[in-house]
Amino acid sequence: MKYIRLAMLSVTGVLLLNSTVATAKDEVRVVSISKVAAAKNDDREKNATDWMPVQQLTKLNETKQAQKQQIIFFEYHAGRDMWRGVYTDKIMLQGYSWWTFGGENEMEQKVNDEIKKGLKPAFIARSGNWYSMLFVTPEQFTETRKILDELGVGEPKLK
Repeated sequence: MKYIRLAMLSVTGVLLLNSTVATAKDEVRVVSISKVAAAKNDDREKNATDWMPVQQLTKLNETKQAQKQQIIFFEYHAGRDMWRGVYTDKIMLQGYSWWTFGGENEMEQKVNDEIKKGLKPAFIARSGNWYSMLFVTPEQFTETRKILDELGVGEPKLK
């Protein structure tokens, strides 16, 4: 049985849910996840937080938001069950969500769920069998992608 790990700014903890995958003609497929450029690794490393439990990262998000800083990229380390984030003061996102899922089918289902809510995937990164994703509104997508490009985080490809 696979579990989904959910993290959103409005959620202060982690919810574990069973996942079921439904297929429909109108759903998109993830053709490729975001390429995370090794050449920009030093930039991401120097701007990243320490590794921490998701509850701590969620609390840090609230603190950073009060300081007008926005989580723009985050990673999950499955072996340590720890997270870290990269923050920016270049944008304050409205109506966004961030997620980590175990399993490709579960990740694709969440992509489709968020698209149906009107959000777009700004990045989808992978660590082992875990996928980290940031979804933003269409109005903030271009500006978000510009910041991610500066960090060497490519845009995922959908079809």
